[in-house]
Amino acid sequence: MTISSKEIILKYKQYEDSFREIQGFNTDERLKFTSSFYGKIIHKIKVYLFLFFAPKSSAQLPKNIFQGFRFKGLMKLFEKDDYSVIIGISNIFQSLKNKQHFIWSGGGIVGAFELAFHLGNYKYLDKVINRLDLWNDGNSKVFLFLYEDTQPLGLILSTAFKKSENITTICIAHGYFSKINRLKHQDGYCEGNNCNFNFVWDPSQSEFFNMQQTSVITLGLPYQYSLIEKVDKGNVLFIGHSSPETNFSEYVLSYAHFGFIYKILIENNFSVKFKPHPDDKASYAKTFFGDDIATDLFEEINKGSIVIGFVSSVLYEARTLGSHTIGLDMNLFNLERSFDTDKSFKSSDYSSIPDYLNSLKIDNNNRIQPKSLAERFYNATSNIK
Repeated sequence: MTISSKEIILKYKQYEDSFREIQGFNTDERLKFTSSFYGKIIHKIKVYLFLFFAPKSSAQLPKNIFQGFRFKGLMKLFEKDDYSVIIGISNIFQSLKNKQHFIWSGGGIVGAFELAFHLGNYKYLDKVINRLDLWNDGNSKVFLFLYEDTQPLGLILSTAFKKSENITTICIAHGYFSKINRLKHQDGYCEGNNCNFNFVWDPSQSEFFNMQQTSVITLGLPYQYSLIEKVDKGNVLFIGHSSPETNFSEYVLSYAHFGFIYKILIENNFSVKFKPHPDDKASYAKTFFGDDIATDLFEEINKGSIVIGFVSSVLYEARTLGSHTIGLDMNLFNLERSFDTDKSFKSSDYSSIPDYLNSLKIDNNNRIQPKSLAERFYNATSNIK
């Protein structure tokens, strides 16, 4: 085997230990399911289904493989015969309907991981790694595009092919990392450090990577976009911070900040909407903002809304798209922004936000439209050595 099951589990435990303060892992729920009779059976069935359906040699692999359907815009740059998608049960019907080539993991890779991680049963993860080792035996070059390499699926794939001569692993950034205060041994554990290459949004993101372990290439935003035509300073969009399961105290604190600003903006006749974090399923948003909840993020940004938040990657995206962004006070949070916003406010100055917005004079006419996604992606892949 290229790497042992125990090494993979150790890597995951180190990552979990490092990021426990800011990221939820649902460890207790996962342990409860995996320990149950039903859970053990389901995981083992998934493993054997993966072993039955998964390619048995590199000759069966396409030139490009994507982990899931997160980057649909990038996939559209390829002919269907030139790429395949690693999928699970949840999107197999979508793949069949679209006649899309796929590698059906069926949850088998993750199932094997769960049995090893929670129960110390490494037998099934060894079987998965042995199958993946068979993909290393060819001469044809394969690009494996991942959106993470720290969770079970991405960690196993990136680790199995880290030293492969024919498979190159590339982690495509789906967000902008925040600097994390008071974090234990963060260096080298951020997403992407386990892959051969990283496609990032901005060159400044290289500070999050151990350059002896990986290489960093700038792609920009991983989708096709155009600059918004006009900023509407009368419309404001709040971007939610995390979920109650991740860090409850910061979660509640963020709502307190937003609630205060919301009140003074409404009193000054601004239109305000709140976009909850994707993992925020609680009722706080409805309690604080009533019907002023945004359901389509990019619809609001493309309307020219002023975007206000803490450390969300959406602030970076919105500014890149031509919006005006405001960063809120991070003093009591465990994070700090690693990118610029157009303006930032301390909590003691929140009451001056309406006057600031009213005074804004924004001209987007001189901004240069970005290169196409096709050109940016071609340039990025051309830099892979």
